[in-house]
Amino acid sequence: MNMKSKKIITAELIALAVLLILFGIGIFSKSKANNQNIDSGENTEQESLQQTMPQDLENNELGELTVTFFDVGKGDCILIEATQGNIMIDTGYEENGEDIVSWLGDNGIDTLDYLILTHPDKDHIGGADIVINNINVINIIDTNCVVDTQDYLEYKQAALDQGIDILTLTSTKEIELGGVKLTIYPPLSTDYAGQNDYSLVTKMIYGETDYLFAADAEEARIAEMLKQIPNIKSMLLKVPYHGALKDNSEEFFEAVAPQYSIITCDKKKMYEDVTKMLQKLNSEVFTTKQGDITVKSDGNTMTISQ
Repeated sequence: MNMKSKKIITAELIALAVLLILFGIGIFSKSKANNQNIDSGENTEQESLQQTMPQDLENNELGELTVTFFDVGKGDCILIEATQGNIMIDTGYEENGEDIVSWLGDNGIDTLDYLILTHPDKDHIGGADIVINNINVINIIDTNCVVDTQDYLEYKQAALDQGIDILTLTSTKEIELGGVKLTIYPPLSTDYAGQNDYSLVTKMIYGETDYLFAADAEEARIAEMLKQIPNIKSMLLKVPYHGALKDNSEEFFEAVAPQYSIITCDKKKMYEDVTKMLQKLNSEVFTTKQGDITVKSDGNTMTISQ
């Protein structure tokens, strides 16, 4: 082999070596980049998990919600105590008014953020004037049903005297208060056979627990609810019209599928058919004829005592 050939071969070997070195560097750089991408992906996932953790803990931070169903005979008076305010649904009879005000005072409650009056029957608005005149009521919501009764006129006058505007509900209204989310559904018609079907119905959600307060809804209003409320299934049901059986009661109970059912009634009434119907659906039934009922929720679980 001559010298010229040797030089050519040497140059080719050097060039090949350089190419191999550059190729190796390229592989190393690509591998390092891939590792960095993997590390970056893991960090992003960890950051994502950290961002979702507060949402997972949200229910644990809600605090305690207390709902009291008062024993006011065959009437309704329900108090919702949230961490940032209080809501009352109905006020029982006139003779219950002073007892309600006394109970609120004894428990350090001097303000109602909302007073919801479902319909103008005396067992639902009778104590309203006494409550309004003795407690700081900020908002009043009632239904579109005007009657010429003493209880109704006294309630309206008390609201006027205290300078409280009344929202007469004709469309769905949503309220949020201290983690509590309420949707109030008004009657869909303006012409019913009786006052009960003018009832405002309230769905309340608190974390993973939910409640349906069905006031005195009878057949026509129950039929409306089944179409009107999209998330009608609820953990707790305030049974319509003090536990009276209607033709569509069973259909309604099956749709709501409550774990707990509250019947507001006096000792004279024994709605055994409705009780058996609810128990058949594995619902635990409580009645106010045995005294006040207290329901507590931490946003995850619900406990009931009487």
